[in-house]
Amino acid sequence: MQILTTYSGKKMDSMETRVYYRNTVDLEDENGNFVEAESLFYREGDTMILEDEDVYITFPFDKNIFRYVGMAASSVGLVNKKNHYK
Repeated sequence: MQILTTYSGKKMDSMETRVYYRNTVDLEDENGNFVEAESLFYREGDTMILEDEDVYITFPFDKNIFRYVGMAASSVGLVNKKNHYK
């Protein structure tokens, strides 16, 4: 289990496009909140925010811990990596 320090970040507006990732390892924050591997996160800058309505948990982005899965916007479904254009 990897333990990372959380830090606060602002929540994104629901109308913004979100870039989604999944954690590749189990995580635990400094408050003892456990997040299982393959949980869904979205990225805001260098902050990863757990996609969960009941709890607000953040971790710093680490490319060795989080893998890209796609993008979504309010009117667009999740887009897989093959269809993502910059």
